[in-house]
Amino acid sequence: MSVTKSMDIEELDLEWIDLMLTARNMGLSIEEVRAFLRESGEPRSDQEASRR
Repeated sequence: MSVTKSMDIEELDLEWIDLMLTARNMGLSIEEVRAFLRESGEPRSDQEASRR
């Protein structure tokens, strides 16, 4: 890898890496992790009601 390419790569967050390794060790599939991340970004109906 050239010096230029290595500078373009963002440093990974160690906490994020730890979370992904934990998910893998728990036996979660990539699709299960993706689904969780998608769903966790959407407000739940009980959260919406409590904000009103």
